[in-house]
Amino acid sequence: MSIYVLPAFTALLVSIVVFLAAIQGANRSNVFGTMVFLFICLSVCEVLSFFDFFKAGRLAYLMRAYYSIALLGLCSVFAYILSVVRGNSNKALWGTYFGALCLSGLILFTDIIIVGIEPLGHSRTAIKGGMYFIFQGFALTMMVLIIGSLVRGYLKPEDHLMQIQCSYSLLAILPLLICNLGLLLAMAIGYKLNAAIVMPAVMVAFLLITLVGESRHHITDVRRFMPYSAERHTSNEIMEIFSSFSRDEVSYRDGVSQIERLLVLHKYKKNDSNASATAQLMKMPRSSLYSIFNRLGIDPENNEKD
Repeated sequence: MSIYVLPAFTALLVSIVVFLAAIQGANRSNVFGTMVFLFICLSVCEVLSFFDFFKAGRLAYLMRAYYSIALLGLCSVFAYILSVVRGNSNKALWGTYFGALCLSGLILFTDIIIVGIEPLGHSRTAIKGGMYFIFQGFALTMMVLIIGSLVRGYLKPEDHLMQIQCSYSLLAILPLLICNLGLLLAMAIGYKLNAAIVMPAVMVAFLLITLVGESRHHITDVRRFMPYSAERHTSNEIMEIFSSFSRDEVSYRDGVSQIERLLVLHKYKKNDSNASATAQLMKMPRSSLYSIFNRLGIDPENNEKD
């Protein structure tokens, strides 16, 4: 086994940790979880490609599986981005999945896209078939759809929060897409490259940046189940107040006041202590928000103490 397997192995471990965090709770985000699960499958293929105990025929099927999963992974990223921009393009989404499944069938069961494999340094690379350009065209189309959806969401957001979500997602996805584009262009002009050495690094970067966006700015439901996220912290505090109320340790009026205080402060801090943005999301005038602050004894200039 080569030391070059370490990036792929690291990406596999990070993906598993993120997936386990994502599937916690009854209301978990299936979109996010599916995307991370496909990333795990890609990492498994990348790790196995470095081992020598596979025969050539099995390695060829492993390479075909890698390409097929990569197509479905791009579709899952597109689905995730649609959840970020709150898009309702179900027809486009299911159309891309149908196209990916059809193309995966061609990759797995014919030689028109992937003919086989050949050694490349410490790993292997695919031998392109005569119709390899179909795979390239589909991948490029998915990249355009992903970037286009995010740019449109950023330039024409429904609200300030959506713009923050799109900016986080753009920051996370650009290295991944640029790397994919570079690999496609290099292979198109005849270079032989091994994605298993390059892709894991950008995959880890995508997952980690996305986690920050999930935990801070409500991109999908997974933020509520991630350890150390603001949502989970607030939920735990509210549950503690409820437990105290059930044990008759706090009165009804005090319990309601404490929960209201937590909810208002949570929303205020999530919007970077921006009163105008907080009031807009809470669907009230800014003056009404400050009235709530006064009633609950919250100092907006020093909210970290509250």
